[in-house]
Amino acid sequence: MDIEIIEKLVQRVERSHVQQVTVADGAKSITVVNRLAGQPMSAAQTASQSSKASNLANDNANKPADSAAAIISAPYVGYIQFSPDGGPELLVEVGDNIEVGQTVAYIDVLSKLMPVESKIAGTVDEILAETGDGVEYGQPLIKLK
Repeated sequence: MDIEIIEKLVQRVERSHVQQVTVADGAKSITVVNRLAGQPMSAAQTASQSSKASNLANDNANKPADSAAAIISAPYVGYIQFSPDGGPELLVEVGDNIEVGQTVAYIDVLSKLMPVESKIAGTVDEILAETGDGVEYGQPLIKLK
C-alpha cells in the first residue's frame, strides 16, 4: 500500500459519517477508525475521560509552566525508529540542537520508512518514545526547549 493512498483514505473517512473502514491489499491491511465529535460516549467512557482530565489538571497545577517547550509529534501511525538503518547510531539524542526540516526519526508505515522532520528548531530536552514503539498520529515523540 502506498502512503498517499492511506492519507487519502484517512481524509475521506474524516469527511464522512463512516465509523470504521478496513482495506486489505494481499497480506497487508489497514483499519481507519473515525471518532466522530457528535458520537455519544458511554457512561464508562465519560467517567474515564473526566478522571483523566482531573488527573492531568492536578499534574499541571503542580508543575511550573514551561512556555519554551515545544513538541515534535508523529505525522503517521506506525512503529518509531530513531536510527536511519535500525543500528545503534541515533539520529538525535538529548542535548542535540535540531533545525527546521531535520529528520529526527522514521516511522515504519506498512514496511515503508517515512521520515519525521522537525517543523521547529530547538534543543532536545526529552525523547518521549523508544525505538520499536507503536505510535499514533499526533503522538508526542520529542520534547524540545
